[in-house]
Amino acid sequence: MIQITNKLNNSNYTSIYIEPIKEKVSIDNNSVSFGIDTTSEYEIELQKKIGIVFDYLKDEKIGKVAFDLSSLESYSISFMNDLVDLVDYYSNGYEIVIVIPQISSKSDLYNKFLNDYPNYNEEDIFHSLESDFKTFDNELGKEPLFRMHLKKIMYERGLTLTDLSTISQVGKSVISRSLDSKKNPPHQPTRDTLCALAISLKFNLEEAERFYYLAGYSITKNNFLDKLLRFCIKEKIYDIFEVNCLLYSLNRPPLGEKS
Repeated sequence: MIQITNKLNNSNYTSIYIEPIKEKVSIDNNSVSFGIDTTSEYEIELQKKIGIVFDYLKDEKIGKVAFDLSSLESYSISFMNDLVDLVDYYSNGYEIVIVIPQISSKSDLYNKFLNDYPNYNEEDIFHSLESDFKTFDNELGKEPLFRMHLKKIMYERGLTLTDLSTISQVGKSVISRSLDSKKNPPHQPTRDTLCALAISLKFNLEEAERFYYLAGYSITKNNFLDKLLRFCIKEKIYDIFEVNCLLYSLNRPPLGEKS
C-alpha cells in the first residue's frame, strides 16, 4: 500500500531521501539517500537505484518505508508517475509513504470546479468520495504498466535499448515510444512489435501471455502472428532472422517494426 502525503508524522519509517543531485545510493544508519537529475533522461538510472534500495530493504527485513522528495525543488508529473509506478512494482509486503513538498494552493482546475459549483460541500462530499475511492482502489489491486514491465525485463537482463532493438529487429524509436513515461495515455505497441519482442526475449508461453496482457492484448489461436509466436515458443526458435526466413517462405511480411 502506498500513501502520498506532505508530512511524515511517524518516526518508525526508514527514510529514503531523493536528492536533486546525481550520486550513488548512500546508506547511513536508518536512512538511505540517492540523487536523481529529474531534468534529464532519468528513467533507467531511477529504476536501478530503486532496485538497489529494495534489495537493501529486503536484506534488512525493513517493512515501513518513506520516500522523501521534500528536498527536490521541482520535478515533473512524469517523474512522479515513474517513481510511484516503480515503488508500486516492488511494494508487495511493504508499508510505503511518499513525502512530497507542500502544495501552497489548489490547482486552477480545482478552483474552477469550485466556482462552477458554488453549493458544492467539499467536507461532506469530496472527502467521503475520496476515501471511498481509495478503499476501492486498494481492494482492487494494481497491475504494473507495460512500460515498467518491459523496463524491468531490460534491467534484469542487462539489455540496453540498442541491444533490444538489435535482437528483435524492432526500431529503437518504436521501443522508445513504449518506454516513454510522458505519453498519456501510454503508447500501445502493435501486435507485430509484441511478437518480435516476445520471441527475441525467449519468453515461455506464460511469460508471453503476461507480456501481451499488460500491453492490452491476448494471445489467440486464430491470429496468424499469435500462432507464429506459439510455434516459435514450442520449437524454441528465438532468432528473428530465422523467423523472418520462415515468414518469407510463407509469403508473409517480416517481423520488426522500424518506425
